[in-house]
Amino acid sequence: MSEKLEFDLTVKNNQLSKALDEGSKKAGELGGVLSTALGVFGGNLATKAFDGVISGFTSLIDFSKEAITAAADQEVATESLNNALKRNGIFTKEASQSLQDYSTQMQNNTTFQDDAIQSNIALLASLTNLDTEGLKKATSAAADFAVVLGVDLETATRLISKAADGNVSALKRYGVTVEEGVSKS
Repeated sequence: MSEKLEFDLTVKNNQLSKALDEGSKKAGELGGVLSTALGVFGGNLATKAFDGVISGFTSLIDFSKEAITAAADQEVATESLNNALKRNGIFTKEASQSLQDYSTQMQNNTTFQDDAIQSNIALLASLTNLDTEGLKKATSAAADFAVVLGVDLETATRLISKAADGNVSALKRYGVTVEEGVSKS
């Protein structure tokens, strides 16, 4: 008795994740069929070796899926950053690259991923009129603020953008007060 297991892996319109899930499922099914066959004909040692190969293949598919998803997230964050810079009239390749490099530097020194940092720089750029250096300073302040207050980076970024526009009342909800006559930056 022979069994034939076939599957097509077609990727269309952002269905890569679904396709990789299907590939992983099919690899598991193939492993089950072949393990049974090896168990009958080849004994336990061959079955265990084949199970290891199938497990490795499944892990490779899962790793590939994670890597592709991360790359896609990074691409979306960079595009969002560039669009926000363009809307503010401060887009240049150099400015974009500088902010991308800054995101990577922050990732190395904080718990935040660079694509999340880039997304929040884009948010700041869309909510404020800060230049590149101002965006870096506000992003750093938002990251510090997020850690100290125990809030997510986007919430901290929105609070920092309000404060940069002079609206410090939102900060009061988090116990932060700004005294009159003191610089609000």
